[in-house]
Amino acid sequence: RSPEEVEKEKQCLVVKEQLRSYRWKQAVLATAVIAMIAGLSAAGLVLVHPDDYSSYQPSNTCLDIAIPVVLFELFVLYAAWRRGECGGLNEAAQFVSSFVLVVITSKLWVFSQWGTRPAAGAVVGVSGCVVFVQFVLFVQATSLTATERLNLRWGAFKQILRPYFIPRGLRNKIFVVLTWIVLISGKVCAIYSPIILGQIVTNLTATPPTNPMGLIAIYCFLNLVPSLLQEVQDNLYVKVWQVAYAEVAETTFTHLHALSLEWHLKKRMGNIVRAMDRGMNGADTLMYYSMIYLFPALGSAIAAFVVFALHFQQREIAAVCFLAFGTYAWVTFTITVWRRKFREAMNKHDNEMHDKASDSLMNFETVKCFTNEEHEVNHYISSVHEYQKGSFKTQASTSVLNVSQSTTIQLAMLGSLLIASYCVVHHDDGFAPGEFVAIQAYVMTIFNPLSYLGMIYNSIINSLVDIQNLGDILIAPIEVTDAPDALELATTLLPSVGRAPMPGRSEDAAAGVSVEFRDVLFKYPTASATQGLKGISFTVPGGTTTAIVGPTGSGKSTIGRLLFRFYDVDAGSVLVNGEDVRHCTQHSLRRLIGVVPQDTSLFNETIRYNIKYGRIGATEEEMIAAAQQACVHEFVMRNDGGYDTMCGERGLKLSGGEKQRIAIARCLLKNPPVVLLDEATSALDNQTEREVQKAMECLEGRTTIMIAHRLSTVQRADQIIVLKDGVIVERGTHLQLLAVPDGAYAAMWNAQLL
Repeated sequence: RSPEEVEKEKQCLVVKEQLRSYRWKQAVLATAVIAMIAGLSAAGLVLVHPDDYSSYQPSNTCLDIAIPVVLFELFVLYAAWRRGECGGLNEAAQFVSSFVLVVITSKLWVFSQWGTRPAAGAVVGVSGCVVFVQFVLFVQATSLTATERLNLRWGAFKQILRPYFIPRGLRNKIFVVLTWIVLISGKVCAIYSPIILGQIVTNLTATPPTNPMGLIAIYCFLNLVPSLLQEVQDNLYVKVWQVAYAEVAETTFTHLHALSLEWHLKKRMGNIVRAMDRGMNGADTLMYYSMIYLFPALGSAIAAFVVFALHFQQREIAAVCFLAFGTYAWVTFTITVWRRKFREAMNKHDNEMHDKASDSLMNFETVKCFTNEEHEVNHYISSVHEYQKGSFKTQASTSVLNVSQSTTIQLAMLGSLLIASYCVVHHDDGFAPGEFVAIQAYVMTIFNPLSYLGMIYNSIINSLVDIQNLGDILIAPIEVTDAPDALELATTLLPSVGRAPMPGRSEDAAAGVSVEFRDVLFKYPTASATQGLKGISFTVPGGTTTAIVGPTGSGKSTIGRLLFRFYDVDAGSVLVNGEDVRHCTQHSLRRLIGVVPQDTSLFNETIRYNIKYGRIGATEEEMIAAAQQACVHEFVMRNDGGYDTMCGERGLKLSGGEKQRIAIARCLLKNPPVVLLDEATSALDNQTEREVQKAMECLEGRTTIMIAHRLSTVQRADQIIVLKDGVIVERGTHLQLLAVPDGAYAAMWNAQLL
């Protein structure tokens, strides 16, 4: 990137940091003002007065409240407009929607009936929507992973979460629908049960009291149903989660195998696997805590506000609980963000404590030699003390959060019950003791599900980060793709080992498979312009052996990667049997080529599995025949487990020569017409090299490209190509090249003889 682009990015980051501060102020102020307007409106303190022309005019109090809010929103919109290219359409839409909702709420009473309180349902409903938007903005503003930092790839985000809503298969879609039906049904029963409880208390306190047996049965039933439905929901959701997890895992794993070799070489596989696991678990966590827990809890709270305002006709209680609800959420989010630094510090010192202990014990002998036992103990204990300090601060901040939440809940309970008790004593609107009990139950219904709001908030934010990392994998471009009209290369295979020739195929059927590099120009994406292949051309006739030699970095292994089409050439073409590999499907191309690499990587499976990996459907007899030709069978049978012996991770339980012979057996079982030997013996000792060379004799008769470092292995090649700095400097047979005065091949040969 140019210096101008870097500087512009820095300026954008500064502007975004400022806007994050603006958004925090906007969220706090707008939420407080909206709650105040809702409270004043519900309490009847804000009325509409007609003027002489019978038009509606808001009171001065309303204007005093609305004007600062409108001006502040305009200021934030102006700041967003001044961002220019640093901003985004989504953020601007959030600001505009926030502005419009605040204005609508401020002017809500204009649309109510003249001289009366505004419609309670409209006040609570619209105010709830506005507060929800403002809390979203507040969370983004105060979170360490705000929208700008998360930078969610929405396409990948939707791809990850889509199976939770629209999975594959009709049966799985039915499970999703049933999950939501059961969830909503349980919430409806939970919302309605306090009303029945209130009616029971009213009947019992009436004069004379009546026996509410039927109501008691209904109340118990309404309390039982949510518990039963919760169990049904959990079991249904397990099925939904399993289907979604499998779909996301399949999509991710398929995409990983479709990515280029260049992408895989730049990544650490441990990080990729962790990103996969955390991303898929993060999707489940996000769905469970947001869709199954948080949003239904918010819906229950809003339903309770509506019940207060419409059923009990107590707009004052609705306003009190509404304000307490906003305060509860704001307190929880604020303290959760504040206490995060204590948790991070505690985790940091916990890691240091374990690292110091491990490091000291691993260097036990060094500690003893220098008699530094006391120093190591003090060094370790210092981290223990720091961890304890962090642990105390974390626990203390948790107590602050719990006390703040409990205080907010009890203040809401105090205000609601004071208003309810006043109504019961004064028989306001026929308010009975049963309503007092029902209101207490509804207040608990609002706040009980929010007891773990801080934990839920952290879990959702962490899940978004994990999904972001998985999304980065899913949006990685597939650089090498098949053309829409790609051809299927003819599968010209030799007869499988251990079997008679297949009908219509001769023993020399592979002789027609030729390989040609024609004016190939190529460099790796991260390499400099002076590196890579520079217009090389050569032909490997079918059934012959061509060796490619040269110093390190000359481009030998690059030729093998281009042959497999792990990369596309920058110019020129690679042809197999006269067909440009870019015009053929990758699967049919790679099916024709076998490889024996320098560093054979085996799966952490049995020897049988690793040999059969050359052709998954091979029979046991074919596998043993290939092993015998590759001189594998003898050493395998010396093991107690035989072919069921485990190879270990990447084949670490086997020697280098044993791994190479397994690679040869795997190649034989695949039985390809083209074989690539990529420095197959360069890392072996002389004795093992001779054994592997003998095993490789069974590969003769095929079109063979031999990339070699040891020139002793290429003497019998039909053609030897000498590469230097990406250019062919010599070509010929072994004897021809040795006869070239001051030739590059002769110099390398003489150097290896010394």
